[in-house]
Amino acid sequence: MKLQQITTKLALLGLFTLLVISCKDDDSGPAPITANFANMMQDFNEGDTLNVSITLSAEVTEAQTLIINWSSQDAGYDEDFATFPESSQGTLSLDVEPGFTTVFFTLAVRDDEVIDGDKTLNFSIAESNEQFEVGTINASTSISLIDNDVVDIRINEFHYDNSGTDSNEFVEIAVKGGIDIPNLPNNLANLSDYRVILYNGNDGMYVTPGDLAASSETLDNMARDGDCFINGCGFYYVWEPAGGIQNGTPDGIALTGPEGLIQFISFEGTFTGAEGVATGVTSTDVLVEEGADTPEGSSIQYTRAGDWEIMAGTNTKGIRNINE
Repeated sequence: MKLQQITTKLALLGLFTLLVISCKDDDSGPAPITANFANMMQDFNEGDTLNVSITLSAEVTEAQTLIINWSSQDAGYDEDFATFPESSQGTLSLDVEPGFTTVFFTLAVRDDEVIDGDKTLNFSIAESNEQFEVGTINASTSISLIDNDVVDIRINEFHYDNSGTDSNEFVEIAVKGGIDIPNLPNNLANLSDYRVILYNGNDGMYVTPGDLAASSETLDNMARDGDCFINGCGFYYVWEPAGGIQNGTPDGIALTGPEGLIQFISFEGTFTGAEGVATGVTSTDVLVEEGADTPEGSSIQYTRAGDWEIMAGTNTKGIRNINE
């Protein structure tokens, strides 16, 4: 009779319920570990290395695997990354060791010379993780790869003199960095805005004074061939002036664009331009020259060292220079 009364009183006080709740808490184990990215958005440039960090709300007691989803809508992003964590169908598997509350993966980007625009990679904590809960702070992040390449357009090769009757005289313009390549940004919006002009070094005037059209040609009217460089691809535009190219002592070639003079070179000496966009500008001598003993088929070529060299009997008109 006394036991029944005590039991009734305990039930009325709700102590049985409290005891049940207490037992349930003891059996539930530790609270789930949540995972969040350390940053919501990160930008980095070509040539950089970036560690993408994920923070955990607590240490794991034994080795676990954290699954990250990734995606990109930008074509060709995989060609930019020198290293990329092992992936399978858009997921990354990251090892989480006991004693750590941060895990990261590394992105390293090639510093190419291709103008292909900025790209974005999206990462998110996978909901399929059994050991971790998706955080509510930074459950996803975006990594933006900033394209740091610029238009590289220059006078790349030319030929003006050889033994016997001069032949096959030309000027070649190299346009590097993916310019005007299908499926890539067209960074030369209008090829007709880019022009090659021949100058007479005796007076600094056009080879046909006062007549720009007779002394020059625009890229859209030149023959074009594509080729690849050491760190990228581009196009070569070749002009073969109907009247040939004067034989120096000195003479010059100018390259112009929408914003004015881009390059002004000369051969067999320097001079100051006196007409058009090169007015008042002193030419840069290429410091090598052709002459009456130069074999046919030769050319003066720009090199990757930044200087010029003569290639006797071996021009590369329309393709990559020998030492470019």
